[in-house]
Amino acid sequence: MAESPSFLTRRAVTLACLRCRSDFPIAGGVPTIFRDPNWSMPPPTATEHDLVENYILAHYPELCASKRLTRRLSINRRLQTWIEQALPRRRRASGKALELGCGPGAYAPIWAQHASYTILTDIRPAFAHCAYAQWCSAHRNRFGAVVSDAHDPPFPGESMSLVAAINLLDSTTEPWLLLGQIDALLQPGGIAVLTMPFVANFHGPADLIAALQGQRPELPHLRYAILESKDWFPWLVPAGERLIHEYQVHALVARKPARG
Repeated sequence: MAESPSFLTRRAVTLACLRCRSDFPIAGGVPTIFRDPNWSMPPPTATEHDLVENYILAHYPELCASKRLTRRLSINRRLQTWIEQALPRRRRASGKALELGCGPGAYAPIWAQHASYTILTDIRPAFAHCAYAQWCSAHRNRFGAVVSDAHDPPFPGESMSLVAAINLLDSTTEPWLLLGQIDALLQPGGIAVLTMPFVANFHGPADLIAALQGQRPELPHLRYAILESKDWFPWLVPAGERLIHEYQVHALVARKPARG
């Protein structure tokens, strides 16, 4: 990771926090930053390995051993293409972008079109390291990867010009905390990119849009402008050679109001 929050200082194999005087380990170029420096993910189980492998194939269909499965999963590119086209055009990439729950990092080149530096973070080390290997190792001046919790991200408030959470808001047990963190991280006028495949925490796209516009009591201060919104994108995740789970995704791009 080429850049770090201003209160973190990089050493040989750790990041040192100037505030709490904790040291956070760096393994394979990827820091692990949690409020409790002694906390770590439990050792991955066989099920966890399968989940990670299947999710990587969903994002990178060309890695599938079966050409038939590659063709089926390539439909997931539709969501990526829409996001790329829906983001407002900028004359030049500037500011910082952050993807919470980045998975294997397939969306990184999209964020890099809009930011001079992109941070990819996931609570699963396997995903953060996959994202690092895919993008950061060859482009350290443009990308960084971090293992961290999206509910407690180790970044200063209003430090990001773009924050993305792809298929994350309805995968968490604390959606309002996550949405509040996204808002806190965004600069005034910044862009949020959100997608939902499960509709587990919100009663459909209209409910999320209402929340972003301050119509829910959990976050009544939000006043986002919805720039683009589209529903029913197919999203396929393999669960074996003969089983594929298909979800219908809602995606939106929203802008945080400028200060004043």
